[in-house]
Amino acid sequence: MKTIGSTGAQGKESKGPKRSEQWENPLSRWLPLDPKESRFNDTWNVVAWFMLLIIAFVVPYEVTFAGSANPPRLFWWNRVFDFFTVIDMIITMVTAQPSESRPGTLEKRLPILACMYLKRHAATDVLSLLPSLAFLTRIEFPALRFVRLARLLRISSILRIAREWQINLGVTNAVFALTTLLLAVALLSHFLACTWAFVAVYLATEDPSSPNWIAAAQAAKGGPDEMYERPWDIYSLALYWAIMTLTSIGYGDITPQCTLEYWACSFCMICGGAMWAFSIGQVCGILTTMLPHDVELKQRLDDLNEMMQERDVPASVRATLRRYLFETHGVRMHEDHKATIKHMSPMLQFQVIGSSMDHFRSHLPYLRGDMPSELVVALSQKLEALLYAPKETAQTRRAICSARRGVAIRAGRILATGAVWGADAILDNEALRESAYVRCLSYFELLALPALSLAKALRPYPVQFAKFRWVMLHLASCRGVKLIAAAAKMSERRGEPAFGHLSVPARTEFIANVLSGSKESANSREQNSITRSPCANGATVLSGESLRQDVQEIKASVEMLMQEVRDMKAAAS
Repeated sequence: MKTIGSTGAQGKESKGPKRSEQWENPLSRWLPLDPKESRFNDTWNVVAWFMLLIIAFVVPYEVTFAGSANPPRLFWWNRVFDFFTVIDMIITMVTAQPSESRPGTLEKRLPILACMYLKRHAATDVLSLLPSLAFLTRIEFPALRFVRLARLLRISSILRIAREWQINLGVTNAVFALTTLLLAVALLSHFLACTWAFVAVYLATEDPSSPNWIAAAQAAKGGPDEMYERPWDIYSLALYWAIMTLTSIGYGDITPQCTLEYWACSFCMICGGAMWAFSIGQVCGILTTMLPHDVELKQRLDDLNEMMQERDVPASVRATLRRYLFETHGVRMHEDHKATIKHMSPMLQFQVIGSSMDHFRSHLPYLRGDMPSELVVALSQKLEALLYAPKETAQTRRAICSARRGVAIRAGRILATGAVWGADAILDNEALRESAYVRCLSYFELLALPALSLAKALRPYPVQFAKFRWVMLHLASCRGVKLIAAAAKMSERRGEPAFGHLSVPARTEFIANVLSGSKESANSREQNSITRSPCANGATVLSGESLRQDVQEIKASVEMLMQEVRDMKAAAS
């Protein structure tokens, strides 16, 4: 009975929806908005940035000259601001945000996004709507004009949107800082102008007989009455005074006339002076770090000139050294980029430098195809940037090289940008490598991948290392056969016995001498060994036992080599 009852209870529970089930979003096709992928979000950020900028300039002007009433020409601007604020609130609420419970991921559940919005942004957005609430409820009070300043609470988003643009567009930090500073100076000048104009307008409205700076300026300067009555003209005079105060110029043609204006002027001078001092310090710091490589180059140039002066270097050599120092800009940039990439995660490193290895991979068979990202990053970090002057010989014997800029010549071949050479640098035998030097015809910059570093980086990856060993054996075999054939022909031309007529030990010694780069004739050694191998009866014969041992050793070596080749083929497949 208990089993039946429990089964029935389970059946009843299964009929109703479980509270633990995830909330299904009926608008999952459009919502929430992903800030990394949504184009609408990028477009809206542009609209929001310009609207916030308009609010920052229009609202102080409205508070200064509109009074408690709302002029018709500003009525529709306020309705546009209200509509924008409501739409922006909705978009912010349905935009995915970094998850609080799962760091590194985006929260896309709408109920949780709504709670996050209420916790972070709701208070500011509701306060910015207070002027609209006062308009809808028809509330009128003397301080209503100051309530409109609540709209300025949202202008803090200008910096956040600009920071996102900096990340997406790749704007340098110096340009971003200068732009932000200029915008801050413009906004402060506008606020100071509105404050200075508000004091005079307030005094003229409350007590027309009290002195104010507008009446004093009119009496001192003269001009039409409209110039001192129209709001835009008054704002122009106030802006002129604000910029003059902010930049500490101080012509003295517009001055305070009463106690209230003195207090307002003191406040504006404190704000303007602090902002101007901060701006000068920021601009000096930005200009100092705006072009760090140029600053370093100038310091190196000064050190070079001082060194050449102390050592009395000839004038012709001085010019060459200065030119070389200017040409090393690309090399220093390459080293700085390597240092910057080291601070990134492995995945980001592969995304940044994966394309820089494509040129090498297209010319090296063992680097083609799919490769682990860690291997690509390790190889790119092994690249060395080198620069050579005109008529200089580039020393790149044991490195695979790629030309970045300039022109050079190697074994009758012109090397220009994109040329790759030195594929035989992976061979350990120096006799099998091409011994041609690179002669620079201009300033020649190249990227070098040392062969030893390449082999060390490939060793932890069996598949790539097997391909590497197979290419090495194939290249060594081809080069060795050509080298032995050329040496045999030269030997025959000198009148020495032909290679085919030599005994097996003599052939082995001949091949060893050729591959080791020995200058002594192997055939001469063969003749000496034959004529000087005494027998018991004094005759010169060739020992059959030693010949058989040499043949067996060669067969064993060949068999081991073929087995190694088969193993590498199996690993590569």
